[in-house]
Amino acid sequence: MELNRLRFLMDIQEQIDILERTLGKEHSDVISAKEKFYTLAGKEFANSVIRLVHEQAVEPVIFKQAQEFYGCLGIYNLLSTEVQRKLVSDFVEMEHQKRRDDFERFCVSIYQQLECVINAIYENSTLFDKFKLDRKLQLITNTWYNKITQQQDKSRKGFSLESTILRIKFKPSNKYYTGADYDNYFKDATKNDIKEILQRFRLLVYYLYFDEEVLSEERFKDILLTFEEIKLMRNKTHRGGMQYDTQKQIINRVESAPYLYYLKFHGFLMDFMNQISLSKNIKRLNSE
Repeated sequence: MELNRLRFLMDIQEQIDILERTLGKEHSDVISAKEKFYTLAGKEFANSVIRLVHEQAVEPVIFKQAQEFYGCLGIYNLLSTEVQRKLVSDFVEMEHQKRRDDFERFCVSIYQQLECVINAIYENSTLFDKFKLDRKLQLITNTWYNKITQQQDKSRKGFSLESTILRIKFKPSNKYYTGADYDNYFKDATKNDIKEILQRFRLLVYYLYFDEEVLSEERFKDILLTFEEIKLMRNKTHRGGMQYDTQKQIINRVESAPYLYYLKFHGFLMDFMNQISLSKNIKRLNSE
């Protein structure tokens, strides 16, 4: 069998495996896809040693790793069965793309896991209600030891939560927010008005990753930047379109060192999922 044909067939097989895990073996779409694939591949691939290795060794190991990783996280049991299945499927896809050295599709798989968790937690929590109460608070927390009270004292500085998390441009489009603009916005605002993934992500970072205590502004910004890097790489595959100069610079920087960013993005996903799972707020904010 020619190498290019074998690679092509292996790619299709892995997509069918993902479909099967998502929908189940007996689903009509899975059965139809398999029938068409085996007609295309023929006995040459169906009976090959490489196919057996793929099905009996590589795939089960990666699937087990995905289940074990998400299964040990506190957020996992708070998610629906559909979301759990999607996370495991995207984890497996992420590992396959890394093994194939397909960096762009690897980034897509990373992003889809983050997006899935961000939206699931936001949509099934009271995060926005709490944010409406806290919105005037400033982001950065300072702590120091008070010799008189012999306790740690705290104060806040920096921009307000509403301006840091929402970053809304009010009409006209060239007019940036003011305190009065936000007061007017929040009169009728509900959590369904917050659809932008970056705004939802900032909410989770503040309330769950940092547990409302951002002691390092630099660390907060680094987390937002890494998510932006992943999002821009994902958009190259899914959306395309015009990019700002700063976005082009980010993409060029990431693409110039993909093997560094394989590890950075993988580590970011692991760290984010683990930290929000450890949050004292995760169960209290869940509305179910």
